[in-house]
Amino acid sequence: LFESNDPNFRTSVVKALSNYSNDEEAIGIIIESIRDSHYKVRLESISAIKKMELKEAEDYVVYRAKNDPESSVKYACYDTIVALDSKEGLDYLVSILKDKKQGDTAKTKAAEALLKHGGSSYVNAVIDLAKETLSDTKKKQLRYTLGKLFAKQENSAYADICLEYLKSDDVSTVGTGLDIYAKNHFPSVTPEVQKIANTESKTQNANKTKARKILDRE
Repeated sequence: LFESNDPNFRTSVVKALSNYSNDEEAIGIIIESIRDSHYKVRLESISAIKKMELKEAEDYVVYRAKNDPESSVKYACYDTIVALDSKEGLDYLVSILKDKKQGDTAKTKAAEALLKHGGSSYVNAVIDLAKETLSDTKKKQLRYTLGKLFAKQENSAYADICLEYLKSDDVSTVGTGLDIYAKNHFPSVTPEVQKIANTESKTQNANKTKARKILDRE
């Protein structure tokens, strides 16, 4: 495998070996491949480690999540960290959310992975980030993106952040809050949705219609 100069061949071999979860030699090659010079091979290795839930590869995955020069490889590591339930890796993803120097794409990818994990402390870290964006007009796009992630899942923990989105002065933020509510139908948030459904504000006409449709479906 490592004597071949063709990264596509090496990638194919790693993919094939991922079907041999009880073969120590196959596992060794897959783990070694996370250090390959070509990003495609590293990506396939990370995918195989996730598929096979190779806990012994945890340290390698976390290292790549932190240091790989290719963003696609880093982001692939995030989901594998969740699959392996790596405490060190998950804590690193939380640190991304808190790091002011990290870009919105990295924060979004980390948030998505943490929400997939579903652990309360990790979910709360994403919610805390969303709350920060509500008071920062420069972070509107991240706010919308996080809201869309919340709107994909049913989780009672989203009730308070949903309410905060709905109380925003920004029309698009309110619309995102309605999407979160539509997925979860939090009883504690229903009065605010009813308020939007009955609003006389012309700027909220689209959200007024949206709120009424959601309530009608209930």
